[in-house]
Amino acid sequence: MEHLKMMEVSEFRRLGLLQELNRQFLHPLGLALEVIGPDGDTCRCGQPKGSEIHHKISRDAQIAFAAHDFELPAEAFGGVWDCRDDPEGIIFADPIGSAASRYVDELREQHRPARELLLGGSAVQPVTDA
Repeated sequence: MEHLKMMEVSEFRRLGLLQELNRQFLHPLGLALEVIGPDGDTCRCGQPKGSEIHHKISRDAQIAFAAHDFELPAEAFGGVWDCRDDPEGIIFADPIGSAASRYVDELREQHRPARELLLGGSAVQPVTDA
């Protein structure tokens, strides 16, 4: 079997994939995937450090990392924010740029023809009952 290629979390965030995953899918559900920075005490959900959505990780989370002797890479996925009780879900506090959205649209379009051919006309894998 061929070795599975992996993307660094920092590249995933820099390319805008984290922003668009959150903006297009998770935020409307009241959820957000966070990324922990290299210092281990900051996280963000796709916006630059310093935005209102940037915050400090709880002391409990820092202790949990230390207890497991977990060494953070430059950036790592943290947890999933759960704001499902908020009627509006999650909304970025700061304006968001369009570059990430354009990149995701281009990437989706690049894969669309092969996926539609393989999946019978749909780019999204259909669900089936087991």
